[in-house]
Amino acid sequence: MELFNFYLASGVVLICCSSALVSLVTYSISKRKMLLFLGLFLGSYMFEQLLVFQNEYLTQDKVITGHFYAMEDPLLHLVFGIVMLQSLWMAFCYFFNEKSLVLIIAPICVFTVASLAILYAPALGDQMRKWAFYAMRQVFLLWIVAYSLLTYHASHSEALRTRGRKRALFLLAFAMLAVAVLVEDSLVMLHVDPSSFAESELLHFLYRRNISECMLMTSLTIYTVNLCIQILKLKSIKPEPAASQHQENIDDLLPYFAERHGLTAREQEILKMVLNGTDNTHIAQDLQLALGTVKTHVHNVFKKTGTTNRNELLKAFWAEA
Repeated sequence: MELFNFYLASGVVLICCSSALVSLVTYSISKRKMLLFLGLFLGSYMFEQLLVFQNEYLTQDKVITGHFYAMEDPLLHLVFGIVMLQSLWMAFCYFFNEKSLVLIIAPICVFTVASLAILYAPALGDQMRKWAFYAMRQVFLLWIVAYSLLTYHASHSEALRTRGRKRALFLLAFAMLAVAVLVEDSLVMLHVDPSSFAESELLHFLYRRNISECMLMTSLTIYTVNLCIQILKLKSIKPEPAASQHQENIDDLLPYFAERHGLTAREQEILKMVLNGTDNTHIAQDLQLALGTVKTHVHNVFKKTGTTNRNELLKAFWAEA
């Protein structure tokens, strides 16, 4: 069982490390902020697991005592938790185009205050303190799920609802695994006598490694790597009007991009032609508009999207949409 624990822990660290690197490298290419947030989340989780691995190595020969549930480096684990959860929360905020600074910052502030209260509450025993401290992370994850569902149902944006439906299966798995982590921690930490861990290798293993958490992190790494692959594929497609796959991608992503930047219906129509490589003269001919009118619309698109030329606009579209 010790050997299995070693390989499982090593595997989780390796998977998170490689996924974080892939995410950050893809971000450096595409500038898509969600990949930055996911990379930070996976990277911070990896470093926390290395810390756990280190403590397990240093205490491997120690006999289990009445202080079995005493926490090691609680403030450091709190810092890791803050970085992980805020990074993941920022990824969801980016997906839903949430720009309210209060809503972006408030959840992690509540988490931090609640976690500190748990750590320093004199009435809590070591066992309950440790369970409640880590349970706060699952509560935060479930808050993310609740926010996602509420935002989806309250939104009148068909573009956002379409994107949400495409990721419904992932969100369901995410919610189920977050609940499973909480249930597994509750069973192992609250309903097993500490002396039993010394007698059972299986219980000792379950205390050290939350299987549901490993599954949750694996699902997040799969999602992240798959997203990176999709983005890199999109960037490899040449903007040729005859490319059906390219046109399909534009049709899928354009409504969300246009809504995010407040483009009018005419600006969205012109942007679609720009993405297909049509110059201003041909846009004017196709839409039966004056060339000066087309230039004004293109200039407005540049202004609203924070770009200055067509190349920057193309990069911004494929990175953000």
